Order: sequence, then structure tokens, then C-alpha cells
Amino acid sequence: MDVVTPMAESLFNDDMKDLSMDFLELGLDSITDNEILKEIPIVKTVCAITKTSIAIKEKFLLMKFFNFVKAFNNYDVEEEISKRKNAIHNNEKWVYDEIEFLSVYLDDMDSVKKARILGRLYNEYLNRRINWERFCLFTEIVNRMFSYDMDMLLGFYDYSKPDSSKGLGFDLTSYNRLVGLGLIDREIDYGQDMSKYGRVFREKSYAYRITYAGKMIGEIIKQLK
Repeated sequence: MDVVTPMAESLFNDDMKDLSMDFLELGLDSITDNEILKEIPIVKTVCAITKTSIAIKEKFLLMKFFNFVKAFNNYDVEEEISKRKNAIHNNEKWVYDEIEFLSVYLDDMDSVKKARILGRLYNEYLNRRINWERFCLFTEIVNRMFSYDMDMLLGFYDYSKPDSSKGLGFDLTSYNRLVGLGLIDREIDYGQDMSKYGRVFREKSYAYRITYAGKMIGEIIKQLK
């Protein structure tokens, strides 16, 4: 199913901000049965196949889409939204490439929570706090994370703040995954001064510290709690 065009027509729609907030609590069936939502282009596309065996998956895509829109619309991005509206009107390739990237990852993500994190990352990109390359990298990292590891990252994020007095539950298997994703850095502990990184967790012969990507994604997870 091609969702790029209807997603482009829906994503920056003036009505989407309110609709995404009002209907987030509806069940999957209610989304495609609702007469107001049926007028949104991406919902129309999904409704065309709701009688097939992949209906649940496509309805779930809508849930992720609405949560994504709510997350990035919670902060001021009007200038960048206007820029993209004009680009869509003028059929400019770059904006469709951007929306195609979003649609591919939204479709692939296995939870609404990840879609909300993607929305916040997109907001960071629209506000030029991260560049496109980092946005793409962070999106892939989030998509590959286990839900359990998100909670572990949040715990490490809170622990790592210089003024924090929080304890830390250590799970080696989870930390290994977070190290593999570049969210936590692990190095041999020689007793070196690592205070510039915030609080560092020392376990046996290793020192663990949070990375820039870990701070960025950890902060977003905290905001969405």
C-alpha cells in the first residue's frame, strides 16, 4: 500500500493537530468507522483495505500516525510546517523523500511509544537542534530498541545527571544492547577521572557512561512518561 501521498496530504493538515489529540484513545475499529476521521486522506487509503487480512496492521499504522503527529505538534514548528506545505503544493521531491522515510519507519515500528518518540525526534529536527543525518540515525536506533531497554535507558539517564542521587538497577544483558546501539559507552575502568561525563557507573573492571544519543533519546522518553 502506498501511503506516502496520503500521508503528505494528511501530515501537515491544519485539522490534524486537534484530530490527533481528540481521537487517540479510540480503538482500532473506531478509527476507521469514525465519519470525521474518514475524511483524512491517509484514513481513506486505509479504509479501502479494511476488509482484508492486513486490516489490523493498517489500523495500527493509523494509531502510530496520530500519536506521531501529536508528539511533534506539541511544540512550535509552524515555520517549518509552512515550508513543507508549500513544498507539497509545488510537488517538490525533497519533502516526499522526507515523508517516505517517516512512513517506512512508522510502518515498521512495533509500538505506539516508538511512534511518539519519532514525533519528538522529528520536532528536534524541524527546530534544527539535530541535523538530518542524526535524525535518521536516532530513528533507526529507536526502531531497534526493546521496550524493556527503554526503561533501562531512562534509569541510566536519570542516574547519570551530575546532581542525581538515584540508585541504578544493573542489567548486563540490557546494557550490552544499549552499548551496541551507541546509547551507553563502556570502557575499561582504570580509575580515571570521568566527571566531565556526569555520573559514571562502575561495575567490576568497566565504566559505563551515557552518550549524546543516549541523553537525547533518554530525555525524550522521560518527557513522554
